[in-house]
Amino acid sequence: MNNFFKDEKIRKNIFTGTVLIIVLFLALNIKIVADKIGDVISILSPFILGAAIAFILNVPMTALERVMSRRKLFADGKRKGFKRVLAIIITLFLAILIIAILLNMIIPQLVDTISQLIKQIPKGYRNATKWFDDTFERFPIILDIVDTVAVHWKGILESAASFLKSYINGLLEGGVDAVTGIVSGLLNFVIGFIFSIYILAQKEKLGLQGRKIVYALLKKNKADQVMRLLGITKKTFTNFISGQCVEAIILGSMFLVTMLLLRIPYAPLVSMLIAATSLIPIVGAFIGCGIGALLILIQSPVKALIFLVLFIVLQQIEGNVIYPKVVGSSVGLPGMWVLVSVTVGGSFFGVVGMIVFIPLISVCYALFREYIYKKLDDKGIRKDFIE
Repeated sequence: MNNFFKDEKIRKNIFTGTVLIIVLFLALNIKIVADKIGDVISILSPFILGAAIAFILNVPMTALERVMSRRKLFADGKRKGFKRVLAIIITLFLAILIIAILLNMIIPQLVDTISQLIKQIPKGYRNATKWFDDTFERFPIILDIVDTVAVHWKGILESAASFLKSYINGLLEGGVDAVTGIVSGLLNFVIGFIFSIYILAQKEKLGLQGRKIVYALLKKNKADQVMRLLGITKKTFTNFISGQCVEAIILGSMFLVTMLLLRIPYAPLVSMLIAATSLIPIVGAFIGCGIGALLILIQSPVKALIFLVLFIVLQQIEGNVIYPKVVGSSVGLPGMWVLVSVTVGGSFFGVVGMIVFIPLISVCYALFREYIYKKLDDKGIRKDFIE
């Protein structure tokens, strides 16, 4: 029996058969598996969020620590703990300050816009009433149609009342669910935020513990491959965050300059809003465009139309030239695959998928390209395919 399992071919067949059985089981029970995975992700969501926050904040924090290390106070390697605490505090302060500035600029303008829209409702009602009166006067046949429908008016009103009642009940239930979701989301964010601080404070220790686990459970060559893969992943995600921020600054600057030249109102606010929302790949700027167009519409419908045309032009330049070059080159992914990553990621996981899939596909792209080059080298024909 022992000799039976010592045969490498038999072991490979058993492993392959086991994998196929597991894959078949998962395929036949895909809904149950997806629900269980969703439950696990829901439970771990605060910690996943915390890890994401820590990874993002680690980019500026690492740069800050690098600058601080050049100062005489920290040059000798002493006060390492104080340097880490100071770097975390400064990073958190800057992040909170940026968010506060954005909210302080956006929210008051939105409230003012909504209040002005509400004030326009009576005028809009009068205009609509006048339009209906004029229309009925010009086209008497419409009144005949209304009279015909009026025969069934009682039934229509009963149906409308029934629909309104069910809609209000659904709205109340949705309101309760919304409040519960907001409270749950805030709680998850607070837990995740605290967890991110722990990660940032002990990132070297956590990294060392992770390496110990990898090398303890795997053979050295396999462990080296895993660590190399993790290194590529970290570098790619870090470059992606940096490239995304650079792209947002470029896009915001383009809107600021052109809106000032065209004398479109709210130029600083709208350009900053578009820059902030463009951190969501490809489609994020459209969110800023919608809010910006609403703000400008109150001041001048003509300027709002000019802004929409301007947005379409700049978005084409940004989407087809700047974004693939800045973000695509930062993660080593061609522009075509950037678009594919955003589309596929958004289809499966929404906004989070749009953000995560670009660096994730970039890692897969780099590994697959390396594998193909190795195969071509093994066959001695790589020089025949020089790009």
